[in-house]
Amino acid sequence: FCLAIIWVLGCKAVLSLTVVFMGVWLLTFERRKFCGLVALCLGIFWFVVVTQGIIPFFSGGEVAGVGRYSYLGDSVVGIMINILLQPGVVLGKILSFETIKYICLLLLPVTWGIFPLLQTNQTILPHLIPLIPTIPTIVLNVLSEVSFQRSLNYQYSLPAIAFLLLAVISCLAAASKAEENDISLNLSGKRELEIPKFNLRLSVPNFQAPKMIILWSVLMFLLLGNVADLFLYWQSLDTWQATRNAITYVKTEGGVLTDNRLAPHFTHRSTVKLLNQTKPDNLDEFDYVVLNLRHPWPDTEEAGIILSKNLQNNQEWELNYQENDVLVFQRKEGRRKKEEGRNMKNLSIVKLSFTSSFQLPVIGQLPAIKMLNNFPF
Repeated sequence: FCLAIIWVLGCKAVLSLTVVFMGVWLLTFERRKFCGLVALCLGIFWFVVVTQGIIPFFSGGEVAGVGRYSYLGDSVVGIMINILLQPGVVLGKILSFETIKYICLLLLPVTWGIFPLLQTNQTILPHLIPLIPTIPTIVLNVLSEVSFQRSLNYQYSLPAIAFLLLAVISCLAAASKAEENDISLNLSGKRELEIPKFNLRLSVPNFQAPKMIILWSVLMFLLLGNVADLFLYWQSLDTWQATRNAITYVKTEGGVLTDNRLAPHFTHRSTVKLLNQTKPDNLDEFDYVVLNLRHPWPDTEEAGIILSKNLQNNQEWELNYQENDVLVFQRKEGRRKKEEGRNMKNLSIVKLSFTSSFQLPVIGQLPAIKMLNNFPF
């Protein structure tokens, strides 16, 4: 269990909130003190370390997703404080029609597991307690200003799947048990009232309609899964080999500028930036620009076209590779060394400009030391 928690925490920082709420669920409702305390403590610890230490240290700023909650604050701590201080704003988002629609879409694919329990006289609420760990995922998606976080076509709702299945298992087990009790009641004429209780160790019952489960799941996939995206990658196969060849042309350790689709191939570089993260006239930190003009990233398609035209007319850059509209531009070595030499010369002049006459005795042993008034500028 501990290794699994550490593995999950290492996947994504936001999953630490899911781990925290899972700890609350295990500790409060399942009475599993050790597992609950481990999940709760490790989740809180890792959330604080990552959001207040690791990410600011390496990125120099706040967590990237903070911008999606700008109406609540500009930092993780500020957002958490404003959620408590501005309950009206939060409730307005939670009780909106868009939120109700999102939750219905989230539950719709698994209604086949909840519906059998609704046909019995048992209360369904105790069997939905395993959904407590999904609260952070749902709240973050609901409060976000980005609408596609509430779409099932993206990955933002994935952390809720495991706990949705646990709730389905609990509901099916309770429905199966209720059916057995009804059969025994009909045989004996006696009824025993039992309070439904969730147990992680319950096995999945022998559900009577597996065909219905398959049909419902396929139907939901076709309706909600955006099937057209299944063929999205087939459209870019004509540049697949050209892209692989282009990647081999990026040989030195210089910085790389590219788009979102190609960036994962250069993640081992110390400097990799996207087209929307820099200006076309500010390319000093890059030695390579890799573009796929035939199948570009939609948000930066125009920026890629403009950048490729500018680089073709720029004497500091040369086109090293071109095939099927896949381009690799490389900064010319002579230009890079010349710029570095010019920068070092300017840096030396700037340093020397702070040297005054009373400082000369201290550094008098160094060669080529002159007073500022001896320079012809």
